[in-house]
Amino acid sequence: MQVLLKRNWFNPKGSRMRVTGKGTVYEMPEEWKELLPSSAEIIEEHAPVIPLVSTKEPDTFSEMNKIAELQAPSAEQIQAEAHTAFMKAQTKRNRQAGAAKAREARALKKENENVEMA
Repeated sequence: MQVLLKRNWFNPKGSRMRVTGKGTVYEMPEEWKELLPSSAEIIEEHAPVIPLVSTKEPDTFSEMNKIAELQAPSAEQIQAEAHTAFMKAQTKRNRQAGAAKAREARALKKENENVEMA
């Protein structure tokens, strides 16, 4: 039988069964069924498989949009997003470089004004 453990557990043989994340599935003999911890869940082997994607056509535009959001992005979409991110980063770098030049120019102007007053 398959069992989903939610916490670490020492089995009747004395070895520890570690759990990672929200739970780990272990294959165990039927004799241990009464010895399982209260947080353990027995996974039914003959449970019905529920399809993740609906096969019927969407009735409304909102349903169609939800289905479109679930679809994997195409290579063109990924490339367009990468290009957009690159352009935003480039614009930011240009803005920062321009601000640095403006600060240098203001500092130089201020220094020249101080020299003329003296």
